Parts: sequence; C-alpha cells; structure tokens
Amino acid sequence: MKTYKYVLACCLVLIVAMGCAKQDEKQAALERETAIAAAKVEQAEADLQAARQAELEYTYTQKAEFVTRMKAELAEMQAEMDRLNGKVDRTTGATRAEARKQLAAVRAQWTEAKRQLDLAESADESSWDKVRAGFKSAYLDLKKSYDNTRQWLSDKIEP
Repeated sequence: MKTYKYVLACCLVLIVAMGCAKQDEKQAALERETAIAAAKVEQAEADLQAARQAELEYTYTQKAEFVTRMKAELAEMQAEMDRLNGKVDRTTGATRAEARKQLAAVRAQWTEAKRQLDLAESADESSWDKVRAGFKSAYLDLKKSYDNTRQWLSDKIEP
C-alpha cells in the first residue's frame, strides 16, 4: 500500500511538472510571436517613413505635380485639425488646455510648411533643390508632430 501511494505521488509530481513545462512553452511562444509582431510594426514604420521621404523627391520638371499634391495633403491635414479642434472644444479641464497647446504647435508647423510650399511654388530651376529640401524638412516635422498629436488626443479624449 505504501508503494502504491509513493507511485501515485510521483505520478502527480510528474503531471504537474509536465503542465508547468507546457505553460513555459506557451509563454515562450507568445513572447516570440510578440517580438515578431513588434519587429514587423517597426519595419512597417520604417517603410512608411522611407515612402514619405521618397514621395517628396520630385525634380524641377515635376514641380507643378508636387505643389498640387502637397497642397492637397496640407488641406487634408488642416481639415483634420479643425475636426480635432471641435473635439477639444467639447472637453474640459487640463486635457483641454494641453490639447489646445498641442494643436496650436501643430498649426504653427502647418503654417511654416505652407510658407515653404509657397516658396517651392514660385521657385526657379536653380533654387528648386534648396526650396524643396526646406519644404521637405518642414513637412516631415509637421507630419511627425501631427501624428503624435492625433494619437495623444485619441488616447486622452477617446480612450
């Protein structure tokens, strides 16, 4: 009888150990999947940034197309900022004050990008590369700030 209890206890210990090992395997698999997903997101963000920069690489002969496309992008951004401003107006407290401050900073960057685009529109062939580079820098700063502000507002206003 004692041997039977001893064998039963050993079997129970073995079953528990096997269950723990399976849990560890599941946890390790989940961690691997999470790491892979994070790497994919990081790569997608890098690809998106490269695509944004590539779309700003227009030659002087493509100036009209460039200006038209960027005006449309800036107009879209302005409409979205107006929509976000309406949401901010419906909030109260510290969130409202901080959101207004962030939107004001984005609008200032938008104004600078618009100014740079106006310069690009009137640029001649000799100044095109310099003016385009100025717009590109202003636009990328604006886009980063705009995306960060939209995300912050989304987190704070519509959690």
